[in-house]
Amino acid sequence: MEAQEKLSSSSSNSKSTRKKREELEEEFLTESERKFRKRELKSRSSKLSSLVSKSHRERVDDFNQSLDSLPEHNDIPRVSAAGNG
Repeated sequence: MEAQEKLSSSSSNSKSTRKKREELEEEFLTESERKFRKRELKSRSSKLSSLVSKSHRERVDDFNQSLDSLPEHNDIPRVSAAGNG
């Protein structure tokens, strides 16, 4: 019972410590660094939302369609033993 309480309190302590550290780091950032972090967070969230919106099967189907649209000369040539000697 006590171990569970320690684990829950330590996890909440680590979260609060992490948040305090991030707040302290935020104080020492320049304006351009703050803008960069904000823009980076926005781009990451948009990438994640696009990944979550499609299932694995839909992503595989899209990838297969993009491969089908490539010209044939991008295929790997067939290698055989005939004619090599």
